[in-house]
Amino acid sequence: MHDDAVSPAVDPDEPPVGSHRAPGLPPAWRLLTVAAVVLAAVSITWAATVEWSAKPSPQAVGPGATGGPPVDGYEPGTGHPATGASSAVPSGSPSGPPQSQRPPAGSTNPGTQPASGPGTTTAAGPPPAGPVVPAAGVLVQLVNVQSGRAAGVLGGATANGAKIVQTAGSGEAEQWRIAEAGSGCFQFVNVHSGLALDNPNTGNGATMQQWAYAVGNVNQSWCFSPAGSGTYAIQNRASNMLLSIPSGSGAEGAAVQQLNGDPSAPKPNQIWKLTRVG
Repeated sequence: MHDDAVSPAVDPDEPPVGSHRAPGLPPAWRLLTVAAVVLAAVSITWAATVEWSAKPSPQAVGPGATGGPPVDGYEPGTGHPATGASSAVPSGSPSGPPQSQRPPAGSTNPGTQPASGPGTTTAAGPPPAGPVVPAAGVLVQLVNVQSGRAAGVLGGATANGAKIVQTAGSGEAEQWRIAEAGSGCFQFVNVHSGLALDNPNTGNGATMQQWAYAVGNVNQSWCFSPAGSGTYAIQNRASNMLLSIPSGSGAEGAAVQQLNGDPSAPKPNQIWKLTRVG
């Protein structure tokens, strides 16, 4: 009779006799190992996410942008001024921006530059005060100092040969645009008609007219001699006579003439000033 041998309990974690497999870990250790691996993976993922989000955004430019030291008064990560940020200068620091950022002495608009280039508009200021110097492109009235009236086209006519008279008017028929005539002299082109102030002949006392503008035409060329206080004697190149009004005449519609005279010592009725238009 054989006694039934009781087989010893086999530990599933123990390797069979003669096996080279290392002894297995208890279940509790296995759970701890898995948990540690999972925790390490989560930590690595979180660290990578934080590092990526900490990189500066390409759009974040200027003071206070992410990646640089914070600047008081700016939203971190944006470079834009913070809402409600105080502009007070810290106690103990000099008032205003650093010396390197301050505008040069005499500047009236620090930190800005006038706009320029296509699509920009500059507001026109008032015409400069004082006497107007004859120059190409300037729009003027030609005013006789003695009478205070302006040279204009009679009746606002637009035809060749229309007479030039003195008038109290200030419309386009009494406005002239100055053009270069060469030799330091100028031509006057009427704004209303587009015709030029013209000397029809060389006779003393001839009434001036308007005629088709021709660049450098000597009958239409007028040379200026200063007569003091921003006034001028105006001499025609063809006749060498001075632009004049009848002596002492202040009458509306009196003819504008050419008369003999000395441009260095003109008579009162031969002195004119240019008044800028606009």
